[in-house]
Amino acid sequence: RQMQIERSKQRTGNKHPSWKGGITPVSQYLRSLQIVKQWRKDTYVRENSKCQLTGKHVHPGNSDVHHLYGFNMIVKDGHDLHNIEIKPQVKDYTDEELKLLEDYVTSYHTDTTNAVLLSEEVHTLFHRSKKDGGYGYGDNTPEQFEEFKQRYLNGEFDKELDSIQ
Repeated sequence: RQMQIERSKQRTGNKHPSWKGGITPVSQYLRSLQIVKQWRKDTYVRENSKCQLTGKHVHPGNSDVHHLYGFNMIVKDGHDLHNIEIKPQVKDYTDEELKLLEDYVTSYHTDTTNAVLLSEEVHTLFHRSKKDGGYGYGDNTPEQFEEFKQRYLNGEFDKELDSIQ
């Protein structure tokens, strides 16, 4: 596992073949770290490629790995912890700042306890707008997911899922 982490750090930033001069927003850049991609794969393995709520077999084309503690909050917490100002693009960060943020994001993605595998339809229901009874994108918490899970298991979304599927 440690070797995977080290390998992923060797191909980030200006060492990555797709580097375009740092024009990417930092959140998008951090999502593309190899350790985050591996975390997604590991979640599929842990969940036996089944949606945690429907129990149906899923694959990367019809499912999503959901962060229980929102990715935007992980990134913000990394900034806060290291007293780093949030900047528009990767190129606006120093190498040291990027390394600190990469290490912080990596720490959240070395195991799958912050992840649940959901079918695309269920994930869409979770993230729909708050005015429509969902939780929106960003600032999501494990408590929100537990509430959503209970609502789902109580059948609150059955009619909506029938119309989507």
